[in-house]
Amino acid sequence: MKPTVQIPKNNSDEKEQFGSKRNLVLIGSNGSGKSKLGAWIEEYSPNYESSQSKIIHRVSAQRALDILPSITMMSLNRSKNLLFWGVEAPQRPNDIVRKFLNRWGQKPTTHLINDINHVMSALFAEQRKRDNIYTESGKLRAEYQEISLMPPLSLIDVMKEIVIDIFPYMSLNFIDETISVNTEATDSYLGSEMSDGERVAIYLIGQCLLIPQESIIIIDEPEIHLHKSLMCRLWNRIEEIKEDCLFIYITHDLDFASSRNNADKLWIKKYIHPNKWEWEFIPQFEEIPENLVLKIIGNRKNVIFTEGDLSSLDSKIYQKIYDDYFIVPVGGYQNVINSVKGMKNNPSLHYLNTYGIIDRDFRKDEEIRLLEESNIYSLNVAEIENLLCTEKVIRIISQHLHLDPDEVFHEVKTFILEELKNNFDRQVSKYTAIRIQSKLKSFNKKVIGEVNLNNAFDELISTIAITEIYNESASIFQSIIDNADYEKALKYYNEKSLLKRISPKFGLALGEYEELIVRLLFTDIKNDLVNAFKDYLPEFS
Repeated sequence: MKPTVQIPKNNSDEKEQFGSKRNLVLIGSNGSGKSKLGAWIEEYSPNYESSQSKIIHRVSAQRALDILPSITMMSLNRSKNLLFWGVEAPQRPNDIVRKFLNRWGQKPTTHLINDINHVMSALFAEQRKRDNIYTESGKLRAEYQEISLMPPLSLIDVMKEIVIDIFPYMSLNFIDETISVNTEATDSYLGSEMSDGERVAIYLIGQCLLIPQESIIIIDEPEIHLHKSLMCRLWNRIEEIKEDCLFIYITHDLDFASSRNNADKLWIKKYIHPNKWEWEFIPQFEEIPENLVLKIIGNRKNVIFTEGDLSSLDSKIYQKIYDDYFIVPVGGYQNVINSVKGMKNNPSLHYLNTYGIIDRDFRKDEEIRLLEESNIYSLNVAEIENLLCTEKVIRIISQHLHLDPDEVFHEVKTFILEELKNNFDRQVSKYTAIRIQSKLKSFNKKVIGEVNLNNAFDELISTIAITEIYNESASIFQSIIDNADYEKALKYYNEKSLLKRISPKFGLALGEYEELIVRLLFTDIKNDLVNAFKDYLPEFS
């Protein structure tokens, strides 16, 4: 069982309890007051009384990591006193005032801590104590002719095991007051010559190993100088070894925060002098990965979920059109639907307006209307690529390239309608298949029993009139062809390759038309393009 700790409730003088089974992560931007909250927990947490065997220990983000070539050897108690309290003399466990003066120099969040050599001295002293006990025990066993036992692992032994797991290429040596490193690639070198990442790793490992059982460890910026691929492994190992301790992490690294699975997470929004903070719980969603939830909360903008990923055409265009919103690509359309509904169903995020934009993809008007009731909107063209094929956009790009807009638009229109005519059966079948798939998705998953399942399936199948759907689809596309209805063609014609293949109509190589438009969104033509796009996109208030 981990210890518990209390912190001020959101914007309140009352306290809220954390710990017992889960660690705690305090997340926030620079200047939000998260380090001040860590210092408050160390100094004032009313639910935790330190003793000789249990302490609250905070590892500052302001830390010097210069390892001396030769460590000053001290007794274990003296080393620990310097590490935990800042003075050599024994301290009362809850003498916060002297700790504030001696360890923190009266500046608990900004004072530069230079205690790495106290950590190393304490590790040497702990191993020396282990060796002395083992030697005396061995003498007694020899006197009684008993079999010698292996000595228990020292903290240095444990540190070496962790280091070899995190940095397989290196092994640590603690010999004669000196720390050195052996690697396969180089000769042995002193600990003072280790990289920043290596030094911070052994510093953090040592700090945590020296903490007494059932203590509280506050780590400010646990990710500093550590590569992301190593960071999570390191803290997983430390937490595993010190499972009876409560870890409180203070970070602005969203990837690190989301990697702490066994932890409550608080978003620290604002510090209010002297002892209040505005904060909120990070909610849990089945539909949205936690690191994405953290980015949404940290961004503070209203959210639009879209199809695709960060490199997709969707993202590039929507970020320019909806520049007051946080654009979040989540993959397929179903992910967009689930994400919007998940956000709307979480009361803790009521202050964020959440929307979704998906391709039209053969949806019927009734489906589109129902989705809009949940703030999920469809393009007024079949897919995002068709947005770049609209008449206004074609004319803007033609003028930019000093081409005749009427001539280019006529060529593009003729090409796309001819392509639709040539791919008539394919488009009709595609439309029909999607309509059938949509109906099959309505199967009642709550039906129980083989007979009932068969009956429910047969009933559903009986409602799917494939010939009727096919004829309806054929009628739509035939009407477009007969009337040369270009606007309607863009609304129903679902073929991503069209955008690439119209490039030569502008004197461009295949695929260059899309690339040109994306580049122009960063020029003075941006506003013209955005206004042209808006005719086919939802407007959010």
